Amino acid sequence: MQTITEKQIRERATKSSFERGQSYYQDGRVGAFTYRNDALQAVVEGSGAASYQVEINLIGSVIASATCTCPYDGEGDCKHIIAVLLTFSRHQDVDPIADTPAPQSPDDLLKQMTADQLRSVIDMLRRQKPELEDWLRIVLPGIVTPEKPVERHTLAPPVDTVAFRRQVQRAVDLLDYHSHWDSIWALVDALDDAHSQATAYMERGDFNNALALMRIIGEEVAPDYGNLEEECQLAGFMKGWGEDLTVTILGADLSDAERKTLGEQTAEWHAELSDYGLEDVLYGAISACMQTDDASPDGTLLSNLGEVWLDVLAYKGDDVAYLEACLQQEAHYRYVYRLAQLQRIDEVIAHVAQHSLRSDEQFVDEYLKLVTLIEERGHTEAAYQIGVSSISRNDTRSGLAMWVAKRAEDRGESETAQQAWRIAFADSPSLEVYRKLKSLSGDDWSALRHELIKLVAGRKRNDILIDIAIEDGDIEWAVRLWDKSPYVGDELLARLVTAAAETQPDWAAQRAIGEAENLIKRGSKHYPRAVRWLEKAKAVYTRHDRMDDWQGELAAIRAKYGRKYSLMEQMELL
Repeated sequence: MQTITEKQIRERATKSSFERGQSYYQDGRVGAFTYRNDALQAVVEGSGAASYQVEINLIGSVIASATCTCPYDGEGDCKHIIAVLLTFSRHQDVDPIADTPAPQSPDDLLKQMTADQLRSVIDMLRRQKPELEDWLRIVLPGIVTPEKPVERHTLAPPVDTVAFRRQVQRAVDLLDYHSHWDSIWALVDALDDAHSQATAYMERGDFNNALALMRIIGEEVAPDYGNLEEECQLAGFMKGWGEDLTVTILGADLSDAERKTLGEQTAEWHAELSDYGLEDVLYGAISACMQTDDASPDGTLLSNLGEVWLDVLAYKGDDVAYLEACLQQEAHYRYVYRLAQLQRIDEVIAHVAQHSLRSDEQFVDEYLKLVTLIEERGHTEAAYQIGVSSISRNDTRSGLAMWVAKRAEDRGESETAQQAWRIAFADSPSLEVYRKLKSLSGDDWSALRHELIKLVAGRKRNDILIDIAIEDGDIEWAVRLWDKSPYVGDELLARLVTAAAETQPDWAAQRAIGEAENLIKRGSKHYPRAVRWLEKAKAVYTRHDRMDDWQGELAAIRAKYGRKYSLMEQMELL
């Protein structure tokens, strides 16, 4: 039976963290506590509405590792870990669940339930969590299929805005001003959930109900934004909400009076948000209320609403109007993608041959999505030809080029494959593509290698150059590159230390030890990784039969960090 003492726990944390963890333990904030297979797991209630997952691994009476999902990055363990350790230390008379299989997940159990059992569970949840009723009132109308099909453009019954407003208000109430950082993310998550309920109506073409829900979000959040926000955690949410609000305004069936009232309300939200650097969030919505995209009231150029109108037509399911509008706006990518969805592949091929898709810059990364869709619909040759014709354009992305390259290789078209791999490398250099080009270039490899390295160096991608140097066995060059580069990640360093162990043992060992010390200084949650780096250093010295040197390094580390008792315990096997 493992035993953890309070002395061990105190040594893992600062005085403040220990005292706060002890307070959490005494307040009973540790819940869902399990001890199985030498692992402690628990959920700890935070100071706000958020809760955090704690996991602790034991080796005998040694705490091998401890992690928590909270944002704490100070010295030693956080208060949540301390609370869990205290819970374990003071209840060690309870036997662990010894090497038993984990219980079935809720997903597995739900799959086994009958319809009556599911209804019973839902009824129980509705009794225990009254707030769930509001969620069901908004979500279920969009899930339950009516007995008689309803035309997409038919006005749906009004959504329960009172229930939705309660949801949004509960989301806002999640913010604890005394623990803003801990609770802001719970607020954002809850608002995201409410927003997704609104967008579900929008995506079904029910713009009036979607707008009603979008307005509630604005009414509850925008006027109080200055109090809710602290470090831009809400800014991304507000941007997405503003974009969808624009779509719903354009799509909704509004009278002139309703549009005017909404425009005035949106302008008030705009004034509030502009004080916090979000002046562009509602330009589109204001323009939609004005039914113009000429200019905003203050003279600032508004975003073009043509793309938004295409979204409206797409959600309405009006393919004829949508395709006509795409042609009018020269939205060629959206045009051919919809044609492909409709299985009108011959028209796709003809249109791509006659029109460049290059003007749709925001869709450059989605060309791959187009050819993949065509291929999935069974038109393999057409997809390939469109891909080949597209990769010669200057705006081609690596995803499409790699798609073409792999299929060209399968077809034995080595010249096309090499061209595609070169385009992919130019857009996004990587070791994977470098290896592909090396295998295909034959006698031309020396000149091509020089060209590829020059391209990567010009972009100052020393991380890629180091990978290339390791690949080609030029360890001296890789070491020089690392030494003159900013830190580019421990995974790359690990590969380089392993590669340099034979020819540059001193450099490899010292780099590994240096990385270990950096982790030690960051606190006890990083000790397991630090020990793994020390193991790499030991492996280098062992390989060269220099164990005396290793023992000297180990002694120096013990002398320097000897008061970090948890670290010393984890280093025992070194």
